Amino acid sequence: NRNSGWPDHPWNPDRNINYTVESSGLPNVAPAEQWWHKLWLSVPAFNGHSNAPEPIVLGTLKRYVDKVLEYTLKYDNILYIIENETYQPLEFGEFWVDYINERAAEKGKTVYVTNMVGQPDPHHERQQTVRRTSKYSFYDFSQNNHNTGQVHYDNILAAKADIADVGTETGIKPVNFVKIYGSAQYGSVQDAKERFWRGIFAGVASARFHRPAYGEYYWGLGLNEDAQAQIRSVRMLQEEMNIFTCEPLNRLLGNRSDNEAYCLAEIGKQYAVYFTDGGSVTLDLSGASGSFNMRWLEIAGSKWGSTNTIEGGGIRTLTPPSSGQWVVLITK
Repeated sequence: NRNSGWPDHPWNPDRNINYTVESSGLPNVAPAEQWWHKLWLSVPAFNGHSNAPEPIVLGTLKRYVDKVLEYTLKYDNILYIIENETYQPLEFGEFWVDYINERAAEKGKTVYVTNMVGQPDPHHERQQTVRRTSKYSFYDFSQNNHNTGQVHYDNILAAKADIADVGTETGIKPVNFVKIYGSAQYGSVQDAKERFWRGIFAGVASARFHRPAYGEYYWGLGLNEDAQAQIRSVRMLQEEMNIFTCEPLNRLLGNRSDNEAYCLAEIGKQYAVYFTDGGSVTLDLSGASGSFNMRWLEIAGSKWGSTNTIEGGGIRTLTPPSSGQWVVLITK
């Protein structure tokens, strides 16, 4: 309903048969402060707050979550994200993480839960909290997809390094891109395509284009033809390369400009270099011996070129056949 906020929200007392304004203590009009709402005080962490809603609200929320879990706990491939781009107090999401884990344990299931906070800066305190705390079993960094270019890529590596640094508390957890923005809003179509590939070449665990929105506004590519070509091409690369044994290794690239090219490699065995829009870089193959097969993948057309031979043991120059997005694959 055009994202109209609280007036059309299902928890608004005017749109919910379980309680009224009087019985719940919730307003039926939008709050004056956009990022603050009484509903978020409904969990026990805020029970002492003078503006907290009545318990009937929490009970209704629990019944709703229980009904969702009645369906989802039948499956093992569900990821749970409590909130959407939230700027609200983290205590609300933390309560529901515990609640979902408890309900899952009762059914003998292990589930994976996180919270999607709104700030795109990986160094923001709220991002750090979600990333570092053992309460969250994976880290959704979708908001980084408001960023572009080299900064976008560097932020992923910074987040992964931070997780590794505090790994004794949290364990190494996946970094996910549930939403990749870019179309007519929050970046261009080209931005969305680049964010997708930079995420993969930086080692994110999932990469998904955000949905189109309503009317004339589009937040992401969804599953349009552009998105399908990107997904098809990355799957073609995965069929020929085990990206899960590779790591981001831009240090192997020379004569590189910011955001020109990105390297994913398992030294001595397999190398891939992604070019955002043509260009030319060198690749250090001094850690590789013998002959390798080299093929160019045209991403937009999802087409492999012919196979050539390249020798290891030195520095090699890589130049895509034309402008546009390309990946070169070099394997034994």
